[in-house]
Amino acid sequence: MNVGARRRTPGLRREEVAALSGVSLAWYTWLEQGRVATSRQVIDAVARALRLEAAQHRHALELAGFHAHGRDETTAGAGSRLARLIDGWNDVPAVLLDWRMDILHSNPAYREQWPEPEAVPPPGATCCWR
Repeated sequence: MNVGARRRTPGLRREEVAALSGVSLAWYTWLEQGRVATSRQVIDAVARALRLEAAQHRHALELAGFHAHGRDETTAGAGSRLARLIDGWNDVPAVLLDWRMDILHSNPAYREQWPEPEAVPPPGATCCWR
């Protein structure tokens, strides 16, 4: 019988989670053991690798000491007010970004300079890729 061919537990191995998250195996092991403080980006990457649901992701962020950015009604209302504000700036290109640097809204002056985010294939809607 081939050693390692049969897995005792279904799911990703620690090495696979580390690789998908973009961190070393040692770092991921230390993270599991609570031996290191880490960045929000690493927690987000691990959450993506594990395909966590939104509530699970928020919980992981809170466990790591980060405030989970949830879009509640106050945040959504502030976003729509900011969108209306930057739409009024006719001569100044302006864009509204979220915490991941994704483009939420842009004004006409911005769209004259750069194509609309929807027209650019992913990951074009992220400001960092532009």
